[in-house]
Amino acid sequence: MKMTKKHLNKQTHITDGAAFLLPVSPGSLTEPGVSGSTDNENRDYLPHHSENDDFEMQLWELLALQVRRFTMGDSSSVPAETAKDLADGIRYCIDIYLKHFAEERSMPDILQEMNISELYEKGRKRVEQLTQYGKRLMKKARATALATGNIAYHDTLQALRGFFKAYNMEFMPQDIPCMIDYQLFVPVKNKEGIEYILSYLKRLIIENEFCLRFDPAKTALLMFAACADPIQDLVNIFQPLFNNALALTLLGKDALLLDVSEEDRCLLGKMLQTEDVNTLQSVIDLGCASLCETLSVNNPESKAYLALAAKELAVRLFPLKDYRHVFVSFGVSFGA
Repeated sequence: MKMTKKHLNKQTHITDGAAFLLPVSPGSLTEPGVSGSTDNENRDYLPHHSENDDFEMQLWELLALQVRRFTMGDSSSVPAETAKDLADGIRYCIDIYLKHFAEERSMPDILQEMNISELYEKGRKRVEQLTQYGKRLMKKARATALATGNIAYHDTLQALRGFFKAYNMEFMPQDIPCMIDYQLFVPVKNKEGIEYILSYLKRLIIENEFCLRFDPAKTALLMFAACADPIQDLVNIFQPLFNNALALTLLGKDALLLDVSEEDRCLLGKMLQTEDVNTLQSVIDLGCASLCETLSVNNPESKAYLALAAKELAVRLFPLKDYRHVFVSFGVSFGA
């Protein structure tokens, strides 16, 4: 629903005249608590203007109230960009609350019982709960942190701690006020705000716990073979460990050894190279299940994440004829 200057002034007293939309937050919710799926389907839980005019009118009224709160009553006028951010925050909170009922009740049924302000307040309290849960996850991420010199890894852990100090859950809960340089093997997608942070921390903890199962000395040898500079490079530590451990499992060898030889790669080529990606995926999936059993990975969420990692690996392997840069060998310089 595009707003003109006249409409903006009438509804929210925004005076700089820029037009904008009241967008639906694209994020999806990871359930609070320790358990939950690794990723949930991205869905739009809010009705569009054409479906519910009263809903949109209530949103505008709530936005006007938020503007006054944001300016601490000093003004009813803010830049359109700020108003858009405030509107996004309202949508984000409402969306979070509605996701609890997405499979049980229809939107019209919920709107018959409570107005937009009530939905927003319940969503805001939900954001507070998720933020407290995120702080507990942050402590676990620090407790499982790897003994690595990788700069991006440590900078990201520090930045994540700062997130909880800078996070503006009251007005802009959809924002992520920190720099996250360390990339997960399976990135978090289609999430914003605290939802993104929760998913990132959960996946980071799973990767940490996986890596801690291996001898740090062997891990260091593997990292020097997997990248040019394990300290400076933006490299994921979990990836080469998972790749090599899975490869050795497929070969019936000890996954904890981590080292994959040239002979091993030749055998893997015969085992994995196929014209059918589904066949390759099936072999990788079986190897992943066996690896979880070998390493006693029993947590359902951890197993689900390793299954996602296995799918990522299969996609990367399928077009390749040479596995030297996927299953690397100790003592071999990166790129050799």
